[in-house]
Amino acid sequence: MKHKDLTGQKFNMLTVLSFAYVKETHAYWNCICDCGKTSVVCGSRLTRNLTRSCGCLILETSRIRNSKHKLSNTRLYHIYHGMRVRCYNKNDHSYLHYGQRGITVCDEWMKDVTNFIKWAKENGYKDNLSIDRIDPNKGYSPENCRWVNSKIQANNKTSNKFITFNGETHTVSEWADKIGMKRKILEQRIRNSEAGKYSLEEAFSKKVREHDIMLTFKGKTQNIKSWAEEIGLPYSALNQRIYHGWDIERALTLPLQTNKSRRC
Repeated sequence: MKHKDLTGQKFNMLTVLSFAYVKETHAYWNCICDCGKTSVVCGSRLTRNLTRSCGCLILETSRIRNSKHKLSNTRLYHIYHGMRVRCYNKNDHSYLHYGQRGITVCDEWMKDVTNFIKWAKENGYKDNLSIDRIDPNKGYSPENCRWVNSKIQANNKTSNKFITFNGETHTVSEWADKIGMKRKILEQRIRNSEAGKYSLEEAFSKKVREHDIMLTFKGKTQNIKSWAEEIGLPYSALNQRIYHGWDIERALTLPLQTNKSRRC
């Protein structure tokens, strides 16, 4: 019996590392939890959301529920937990952009979640807002955090760069909104203009064909169509991955998932 390949997929706090074995027609997978521990989990329990961690989530939830604040099921607590994971869990996919860069959570918030909850409620928290660091090169603290909408947060990412064109200076996201172009397309066009493929003026126009977008991976640069042919992926699939903002390595290396694979 064939089983759907879950390698590389994340289910709640568990990321699938590799296939383990088959038992009684059920496929089991080697997983790593956000807390750093590994475990073997049945694929059907992952896809049906029945197993969400290595067991640490149950222990943590139990501890929180028995404590005075009982906040484990609130959005604010999940935001708090996410901050800590990004900054201190080396196995988390976001650690590279946070903990590895020296981003930390202040002692006041690390010591007690209620200190963070109190600050949040007194400083503009709403359910439709996200926490944002004013200076993206500094850590999480009352002095460097605020609650903002998704657009403001996107404009504050360290990956954003300011572009000056026709005497105006904006981030790529702001330029995309201003000229009515998809941000990812504009980003690729700007990279191509910086590589000398065409001028910045052409990058901001709609004259450049989308399939001329160039991708660089492991020192090799070619357009989406050429990459698709080289890695054996349908052009439409690779183009959609780039269009939706996938990073280059993931877009070029992740196998195409099909609906033909059967679940365990």
